[in-house]
Amino acid sequence: MRDEGLEFGAAGWAVALALLACPAPAQTPTVGASAQLSPRPLDAVAETLSSAYAVPVTYEDPILLWRGDMDGRESRGVMLLWAKEGLAALPSDVTPALTPKLDADALARVLDLYHQLNPDGPRFRLMQSKHGFHIVPDSVHDENGRRTGASSLLDAEISVPREARFPSGHMQALCDAVSAATGNKVDFFGPYFDNFYLPNGLIPPRELAAASPAEQARFRSTWGALQPAREALISVLEGSATTFSWSLRCSADVDPAKRPCTLTVFPIRITVTDADGVPRLHNLEFDRCGPNCPPLPPWPRPAPPDPASLPPRPTLPKTATPVGRPPEQQ
Repeated sequence: MRDEGLEFGAAGWAVALALLACPAPAQTPTVGASAQLSPRPLDAVAETLSSAYAVPVTYEDPILLWRGDMDGRESRGVMLLWAKEGLAALPSDVTPALTPKLDADALARVLDLYHQLNPDGPRFRLMQSKHGFHIVPDSVHDENGRRTGASSLLDAEISVPREARFPSGHMQALCDAVSAATGNKVDFFGPYFDNFYLPNGLIPPRELAAASPAEQARFRSTWGALQPAREALISVLEGSATTFSWSLRCSADVDPAKRPCTLTVFPIRITVTDADGVPRLHNLEFDRCGPNCPPLPPWPRPAPPDPASLPPRPTLPKTATPVGRPPEQQ
């Protein structure tokens, strides 16, 4: 764990200010003038901060156990359940203009505001690693509605055999190991992950699976793990040419067999003003490979993945609501 913050340079200032100034269509109903409803409030906050500061702020769902934490409706005789919506907002001072360094103190204020706005919802805590910041579960309600400690599936100790795989193969092997260790199904989702990763510094062909065995071998690397899943995930991403963030999203249900999770790993998405003066979202790609990066055309250019296949960018208003500490856990 590290105490130093993440600096926000001149280029990053321009990106973040464009992001904050760029109006985007609201994807959730507005509540008052200071917060929006969201099925995963801190997931939305994490992605907004990642975009504004161009650093990873990851999010991990808790496993919900209590029916009171879920909404639902019946469809053809089957009860469909999902997590109750909560309020999402950012403290007014957590912007690149007022807080140029995204650090643990700033994110603590973000969590304080979340807990103030959602006193009865799941509670979260902040972790920091060499990869970035991680918002992880701290407590939920048990099956009887009593608050109890919670952990993330990525806290599980896993064992992944050392094998030669594509980077996406390492990710799938990691998710399979988490599934085996926790008994909770976890799937990997990462559109064009290998292309953003640049395995062994090489751009994979479009149809890598159809390539010859000798060609495929050029894009494989050997990796394995015997450690907590989050640390294993970071160790895979260390070799990437692109900075990735992630979101672990789990279905809500009272039946343990109906709580599958998806680990979505994606490049940070930033707003860049194109030649026509219009701010548009782009993936922050190949930012870690230095002089060995492949040549890229100037902005504007289309992002390699289909935008429809990537997680949507949330939009959050600023709020002037005073930040207070959450009430003591019951």
